[in-house]
Amino acid sequence: MASDDIKIVQPSVQRRPARYRGPFSSEEYNNFQDQVVHDIRNLAGAANANASKLSRALNDVYSENQYLKRRVAALTADNEYREYIAGKGGVKTERFIDFHDTSGIIIPSNISADKVAEFSSQFGEISLPVNAIENKFFNFSLRTNEVINPPDFSVSVTGVFDKADGRGLVDYEPGGVIKHGEPKNAFNGINELVWTRQVIYQRESDVDSVEVQLTANVPAGIFSEANVIEIIPFPEGSVDITDISTAPDLGSGFVQIDNFQPINNATAKRFHFSPRNVEQVRIRLRCRNWREINGKKVFTYGLREFGLKLVDYVKAFDPDDTFGKNPTAIVEIKAPRDHTFNSIYRIDPEPNFLLEDVNSRHVRLRLSTTPDFSGIIWDSANDIPPQLTISNPLNAQSASTLYAIYTFKYVESSGGYNSPFSIGTSPYARGLGLTYLPLPTNANL
Repeated sequence: MASDDIKIVQPSVQRRPARYRGPFSSEEYNNFQDQVVHDIRNLAGAANANASKLSRALNDVYSENQYLKRRVAALTADNEYREYIAGKGGVKTERFIDFHDTSGIIIPSNISADKVAEFSSQFGEISLPVNAIENKFFNFSLRTNEVINPPDFSVSVTGVFDKADGRGLVDYEPGGVIKHGEPKNAFNGINELVWTRQVIYQRESDVDSVEVQLTANVPAGIFSEANVIEIIPFPEGSVDITDISTAPDLGSGFVQIDNFQPINNATAKRFHFSPRNVEQVRIRLRCRNWREINGKKVFTYGLREFGLKLVDYVKAFDPDDTFGKNPTAIVEIKAPRDHTFNSIYRIDPEPNFLLEDVNSRHVRLRLSTTPDFSGIIWDSANDIPPQLTISNPLNAQSASTLYAIYTFKYVESSGGYNSPFSIGTSPYARGLGLTYLPLPTNANL
């Protein structure tokens, strides 16, 4: 329990030693019993109050979740209707398939389990299968199956730091009353525990954002090489990630991880980078989303989990790349209601692996009318994206369903200057954008 956690019950008992080989006096005995009864009543009252608060909180969360579900359903229906009308009007339309959504992910039964690419809905990502994972901040006890944080693990948190922007040390939580929380909750692999930091101001304060810097040291005796960072901000969607950097030892400067770009209102995110020695890791968070609580302006931010890992990915690759020979993922894409796919005008993968050198790519995408290679209509290894051609758009053969079939190759060497992938880790896919023309199946509808 952190020092600033609310303490509802603080029982106390006055010690009244018994006389040698003699009974308590009735007065002392009765006073002791009264103290016990008083504490029990306090505990019962606190338990009842907590139960009422939990019940109200659960009801509030349920009601708000129901609203969000209805809102998502309405937006989904609105988007589907727009695609439907576009097809009726002979107008091109767009769709982005985000891999946080599991509805289109197919686990093919005709591919061996070790060739099925790994899919993470939490991070919205498809990547290579994993051989082994080494966590840097905690271990699992084989005897008790519990999480163990090494005793020398340490983490420091401050709102006063130097961004190297010429201003020197700056207090980014100026004048606020700070509730620190327990930062170690973010480094134990237990997502039920959260590090939450609150910065409280008077309601009329003109402070519109706060920032904090957190630095964690990898415990001694743990192999320091790492190639993956996973971050789950708290609250998700309300915290900005402005920097992630690492240092190879306690005396060296921090270097930002590969391809990092600041993220506003971040959700769960996985960062891949070339293997490097990491003895310190630093993250900077910003909160611009405050709430009014009890007449105060309150900024709340923190981390549900911060994972530093060395991940050993599957490296075997068959150059023939026939179906099922390499790590494969299949995503089903259905045409709008009462329509088929007529023509495709753009194909935009996320990240854009097409920027890699043609002969050095680590992701291969095939669009097919079947969930295998028998109905391929476009192949990133052989065909130019339709947006770059001067001829007719890609013929989708009036398919009611298309399949995006990905195969992945471990990044052993660079894919070129514009490659989105780092050497020594896995390539990945997070989504696919299509611009297409729907074709009505019944012109009278």
